[in-house]
Amino acid sequence: MTDIRTILLTAVPPVVGAVASAAVILTLDLPERIAVHWGTNGVDRLSTVGELIAPMAVFVAISTAAMVVVLAFGTRSASSTNFGRTVVGVSNLIGLGIAFASLGIALPQVGVSDVSSVSVASSLTGTGIGFAAALALAILFAALAPRTEIAPASTPASPALQLGATERASWSRSVSPARVVLAILASVIVVVIVSLTIAGAPFPVTVGPVVLVLAVTGLLFWRVTVDARGLVVRPALGLPRFRVDAAEVVAARAIDVNPFRQFGGWGIRVGALGWGVVVRGGSAIEVERAGKSPFIVTVDDAETAAALLTAVARRA
Repeated sequence: MTDIRTILLTAVPPVVGAVASAAVILTLDLPERIAVHWGTNGVDRLSTVGELIAPMAVFVAISTAAMVVVLAFGTRSASSTNFGRTVVGVSNLIGLGIAFASLGIALPQVGVSDVSSVSVASSLTGTGIGFAAALALAILFAALAPRTEIAPASTPASPALQLGATERASWSRSVSPARVVLAILASVIVVVIVSLTIAGAPFPVTVGPVVLVLAVTGLLFWRVTVDARGLVVRPALGLPRFRVDAAEVVAARAIDVNPFRQFGGWGIRVGALGWGVVVRGGSAIEVERAGKSPFIVTVDDAETAAALLTAVARRA
């Protein structure tokens, strides 16, 4: 059952943020018609204050309701406190981001007689500050979500791979996210480029978000290697690199992982099972470490990797 505090943190802040933003906008000294869109030659669409507030309110209401539904159904089978916290964070980032961005559009136009003189830079600055504030609050509210750890089901350790006394072996695989995740990232890049280009944003403003998305994408492609040294996991970017020495391996096993339900998302994650690199659902290596929390990495053929890691750990 979903904790009531998690539900409140998911739903209340975005709604309050939208109401507060609308109230502030209505009290501002704004022209009868304000700028709501910019093109390559400056302001290209005017609207009333009501037409700025109404879509914002509808969008926040729909997104918040959708997040509450996701929370209600998802926590039925979630095995990590991070699921609820992720939903809280996403709900607040979207809802507060849209509400504060609307306020960021209105503020530069206070007391302006000719809205055509309002630059796209001032609008982007206002919306950027709004989204930054929303991100900070989203992180705060996600951290305030209650912890409800559920003990994961135990899985027996993988039997050691049979190796001769002097025989050496190594295993290596590449791991990448599901195609749907890559499609979403590609769509985000296209939307960002097109939107900022249409808005007439300066080149650095257009490139910045794209570089950020590409950097995040680089952390979704990893190489997993098991050899006499132990387990090494490194991304396409080269850093950060994770290593579990053979001498500190207590046990290794192959498990099945659901990124969203068990870790609250994809990437370098922490969940009820431990922490590690989770970029797709399905098979994964779980490594018990002496005096440390388990390390998990999702990868195909995890059974072979876990068996070899068990063998080299015994040698070490």
